[in-house]
Amino acid sequence: MKTRPLFIRVLIVLGVLFFQLVMTQIVTFIVSLVFGGLENVQQSNKYLFAAAVGLTFSVGGFLAGCVALRFHWLDAEPKYPARAVGTLIGAYVPLLAAVLLYPVLEPGNPFYSVSILGSILGFHVPTWIGGK
Repeated sequence: MKTRPLFIRVLIVLGVLFFQLVMTQIVTFIVSLVFGGLENVQQSNKYLFAAAVGLTFSVGGFLAGCVALRFHWLDAEPKYPARAVGTLIGAYVPLLAAVLLYPVLEPGNPFYSVSILGSILGFHVPTWIGGK
């Protein structure tokens, strides 16, 4: 594979990060349509709600990252199991902190953004740790 100029590589990585961010929201939206009563769960059982939200953030970031790897937008080894674990840890650690700190997980909670970014970061960590 040809080496791309640094500027192009940075643009591609930023595009992949944006794609992962958007996919976390799309997967969350689709799950909210399929399971319509999640707003009731949000008020009544914050642990179940945090588990569902963490799973949607992880799936969205992981799937978008896998697409980026499949189409060679990212120059990295797949390492799918490590990337899946990374997205799950990155999504659930902030949500666990939110569950412990807040009585109810309301819309606009800053831990949602941290969880999304953590899941995306968790996807990319195996690249930095293992190298090529």
